Amino acid sequence: MKKILTILGQEVTIKFNMAVQISFEEITGKSFREINTDSSKDNFALAYAAIIANNPDTSITVGNLIHDASGAELNAVIKAISDSFAEWNNVPETFADDEDKK
Repeated sequence: MKKILTILGQEVTIKFNMAVQISFEEITGKSFREINTDSSKDNFALAYAAIIANNPDTSITVGNLIHDASGAELNAVIKAISDSFAEWNNVPETFADDEDKK
């Protein structure tokens, strides 16, 4: 599943693939298996990895994302990459859509 989002006024494609995983590892210096989804740093790194891995010509920088992106924009990237990761790994949904929204 790929999703097109507007981040900082730019349309970006967000989807999980090996490029995202490798970019996350390069950014953090740790294995993707060590991702801590309770960590703001790891969530931010994953969001940025998803942007740069799928949009190599983007002008969005880490600084832009940290200082200028809204919480809603960052949350949209995290949700899109999480949904795509689940689909990529064929992880079944555990909650109905109504439950997820709560």
